[in-house]
Amino acid sequence: MRNISSISPIWGREYKLEEKPFDALSSKSVNTSSKYSPDGGFGKGQSILIDSIIKSTHKYIELLTNKSNIGAIGLIEDNICVELQGKNEDIIQILFYNKLSGRCLACNYDTKNNIYNEYKLRNHRNSKGEKGSILFLAMMPEILKDNEALSIFNEYKLYIEEKNDLDELSIKLMATLCDNVYRRVLKGDLKLIIQEGVPLEKICLEDIENKKIAYTKLLLGKFKKVKKIKENKKQIESLKIEPGEFTLNLSRKLTEHEKSQIIKLPDSHRVSKIERRICKEIKRNWNKGDMKIANILLEGDAGSGKTQMAKALSSNLGLPYTKITCFSDMDKSDVLGSILPVVNEDNTDSNKEIEYKYFPSEIVRAFTEGYLLEIQEPTVIRDAAVLMILNSALEPEGTINLPTGVVKRHPDFVAVITTNRNYIGCRPLNEALRDRIQHSEKMDLPEREVMIERAIAKTGFDNVELVSKLVDAIIALDECATANAIHGVAGMRSLFFWVDAIKNGEDIRESMYYKVLYKITTNPDEIRILEEAVENNTSLFIETQSRR
Repeated sequence: MRNISSISPIWGREYKLEEKPFDALSSKSVNTSSKYSPDGGFGKGQSILIDSIIKSTHKYIELLTNKSNIGAIGLIEDNICVELQGKNEDIIQILFYNKLSGRCLACNYDTKNNIYNEYKLRNHRNSKGEKGSILFLAMMPEILKDNEALSIFNEYKLYIEEKNDLDELSIKLMATLCDNVYRRVLKGDLKLIIQEGVPLEKICLEDIENKKIAYTKLLLGKFKKVKKIKENKKQIESLKIEPGEFTLNLSRKLTEHEKSQIIKLPDSHRVSKIERRICKEIKRNWNKGDMKIANILLEGDAGSGKTQMAKALSSNLGLPYTKITCFSDMDKSDVLGSILPVVNEDNTDSNKEIEYKYFPSEIVRAFTEGYLLEIQEPTVIRDAAVLMILNSALEPEGTINLPTGVVKRHPDFVAVITTNRNYIGCRPLNEALRDRIQHSEKMDLPEREVMIERAIAKTGFDNVELVSKLVDAIIALDECATANAIHGVAGMRSLFFWVDAIKNGEDIRESMYYKVLYKITTNPDEIRILEEAVENNTSLFIETQSRR
């Protein structure tokens, strides 16, 4: 097997468009391109409409909107399992896709004769094979993790729901999405490995019966043949950080005020693998000159623990903590500080003199005095000059040109950038800024057991069985929101307040809405999808009805 090439038959260059309403077009070429195109950006290059991607997009939208019972998508560890109704009503296509390796197993299940036939992709010698739509349907949850693909998908979905016909915009949107997927597959960002000219590795009856081909989390639809299996909960090791284990050898002795600025972690804090890893890396390289790690990026959804992680680093490293929250209209004075008029109170004359005094920003104070600075949401900044100042400050021997003169980066200064991903108002993190990062972490929900421990410690609610079910619901909602292109987030904050509400006598199901679901979305269709995710993937409302 090998990676998909640019001339692979799966792209359908030699075949006409068959998916309605695009089948009416005389040409597949469209003057547009994704951000991954060498031409770069919407409308600057040439893209090709790809029939299999168009069909998979339409099928995914059908599953999202529950318009027809055409199949289902489910997860099991690093695999995505898909059922899709074939053209023949007696045929169910089944595919098992590993999103890490790109390996695919598939079959055409003949329900009438109970036979598992090979799934053959069309090729140069056999134009009667399958076009491969089920492959891209299985990949859709991974495809939509990209901010451009997600934005285009949502716009196209809304557009066709309103107009349901072809025009220049809908064609351009679909062509851009096709180009996005095509180029990410060629780059290897989206893994897809198939062998040209031969059937995909076959799924056998034994694979289904023995539940090797199965799912643990239902994302969309309803499976007819593939079975759900109970997920084996992973046991994680209890992690600890001993007092002083990662305390840095600072270049100066901290003042009493600076010591008071070191974060004291609450009793509810639980050490994670990411926390230990970052602390270990910083400590290990602290005195290694150019290899010193002092610029950290934490990127993830709201509620994933980015700010809590920054505070934990302050506590573990022994550095005073401060922060700045960026905003769209941020200008140079917000970074450099300001010169402001001050009345000279020492002057005994009735006419008091006005003097001008420089007041440093929080950034400058941390930069010059050697604090741990959390820079929240630099992705919202619009002024390029502000980003240039930050770029300069994050250099290992960085400097900032202040109104009072040039200042150098303190050797103890640590910058922790925390930013959301794919949120409205956020831009991709500036490439120059990202290049200055020495350690980056993708922040997702913590491990299940860590979530349980934190929720119990935070709220004092010690019903471990019920808290475990609430955690499972939060995880199911988080995965469902991602898979269904719902922009809201189910995170630790929602979990804490949900547990607290239940502790104080609130109804489990009712409180789920105003503590969790309505924080994600208030769209009725999306609420229904999220409700089904909890019903189908947890036992929360099976064994807790009597507790209302």
